[in-house]
Amino acid sequence: MMKTGVTIVMLATILSLGGCVIAINDDEASWGMKDWKNKEQNNREAIAKLNVGDSRTEVMSQLGQPEFTEGFTTNGTDYHVFYFRTHQLRSDGRTTKSETTPVIFADGQLIGWGQTALDQAMLQNE
Repeated sequence: MMKTGVTIVMLATILSLGGCVIAINDDEASWGMKDWKNKEQNNREAIAKLNVGDSRTEVMSQLGQPEFTEGFTTNGTDYHVFYFRTHQLRSDGRTTKSETTPVIFADGQLIGWGQTALDQAMLQNE
């Protein structure tokens, strides 16, 4: 009889919990978005403090790992373009190049950042 009573109580508990929904408040649900917003803000602040001539090592220590990288060699000069996330265009969980700021190096030295600097570097190497 005792086993039957325990079984009935357990079964009733399981069935009553079957329709429960666990709600997450806005702060917890938006944690991922807040994390990206912080990263974007930190990257914008770090980029604003860059100086032409900084080494790639210095820049990487301030900005961390880029979202995308590209590289090429022209006339004996090695160019590297690092793309860092700085803004969001769509809330789709993916980072595209259009949501980043390019940081451009020539032979390991910072020569500029932003689309204008990238365009200039590309024009000089045509």
